[in-house]
Amino acid sequence: MHSSPRRFVLASALGIILLAGWPLKQAVSDDLPQVVKDHPPIHVIHPDGVARSITLAQVLDHHGYPCGPATVGFLALQYGLDLLFGEDEIARANDLLVLSHAPMGGVTDALDLVLVSEKPESRTPRPAGMEHAVESFRI
Repeated sequence: MHSSPRRFVLASALGIILLAGWPLKQAVSDDLPQVVKDHPPIHVIHPDGVARSITLAQVLDHHGYPCGPATVGFLALQYGLDLLFGEDEIARANDLLVLSHAPMGGVTDALDLVLVSEKPESRTPRPAGMEHAVESFRI
């Protein structure tokens, strides 16, 4: 399990990055704070049978820019896998069903990269009601 202060530092660092207004298409992995680069990866066996280790930096690269929802999606998935499987077992993506009510592309991109594939054509289409639009948010 990862310490709560570490997650706070990670969230704070990404919050600063998002407020800085980085260009959307800039390569992100080289410019991320060290705490993001050092965050432990998620280990999972993809549907093709190959075990992979996916880092938060890879998720942000896949998404295209530092993104709060992509980060939260990664951390939430990591926390859930830690609870379900612990450190001794690697989850098989085919054994998992992940539901998200967040209408954010970053969440979907994080889940796709970790559980499906790094290929852009494999991205999950967003179902009706999950589009990234103002109308999708209810407070």
